Amino acid sequence: MTTASGPSIACTLGADDLRTRQESWFAVIDAALRNKTATPTGVRLEFDPDPKAAQTLLDLVASERSCCAWASWSLTTTQHSTCVEVDADESGAPVLHAMFGRIPDGRRAVRPSS
Repeated sequence: MTTASGPSIACTLGADDLRTRQESWFAVIDAALRNKTATPTGVRLEFDPDPKAAQTLLDLVASERSCCAWASWSLTTTQHSTCVEVDADESGAPVLHAMFGRIPDGRRAVRPSS
């Protein structure tokens, strides 16, 4: 789908690369996600302040900017959390909601410290 103001709403990854990317997202989500919030224009994901998770998210966001340029991908890291915010226009927001829709809303179960 082509939007009036931007690139087509489509992922440029092939099937194998898409599967690998999804597995990377699910791994970091399982390991460190605190909260997911759907927004009118996309989604906000808040993660634990873990350096390994932050590096993985930095790599994922950089990769997503290449294959899903129709969305705006941002990453913010503080001492308290790492947040990924993904936004798109009115045509792209439902796609983002579907992409991240399988992730439960709200706080995940707290895991014991190692």
